[in-house]
Amino acid sequence: MKRIVLFAVILTSAAVFLLSGCKGPAGDVFIALDWVNTPISITSTDPSIPARVFPGAYYQTLPGSYYIEYRHASYAVNVYRYLYYTLTPIQGKPGFQPGDDALYTVWLYENSNPTIVLDVSPRSAISPSVQDPAGVPQSPLSSGGKHVQQFEYTETLGGYDLHVQGGVIEPVP
Repeated sequence: MKRIVLFAVILTSAAVFLLSGCKGPAGDVFIALDWVNTPISITSTDPSIPARVFPGAYYQTLPGSYYIEYRHASYAVNVYRYLYYTLTPIQGKPGFQPGDDALYTVWLYENSNPTIVLDVSPRSAISPSVQDPAGVPQSPLSSGGKHVQQFEYTETLGGYDLHVQGGVIEPVP
């Protein structure tokens, strides 16, 4: 009887040790595009971004590197802002617990560089803006121009790395 109890204690201890050290799956990745002033054109290489983009609406996507460019009516002809970014999932937790979902928002500013942030609390799946309830249709990529890099950074927080690079696309004379 003592051998059975000893075996059960050893087996239970081993199971607790193994389970507490093993991580669960990474969380899902979501992307939203948002703005203060509505852009007149948006283009993204992320296949999860739909043909019509609604401000602040999250779309489930895959981890990876993507490119986005956009244009506001106030910009000179053939001038765009662009952003390269890499989306990374939040890794799983010990004890086979899945990682939190990574909810990224790309802010498409009119008068400053675009930014990307990791949100901690989700907004609604689709939340059409009062200023543009129809959303903004995606456009084809700009027909060339010179990419003038204005910023680049890598941020490491909360179990994820975020690499961002962006600037302005100027027309070629």
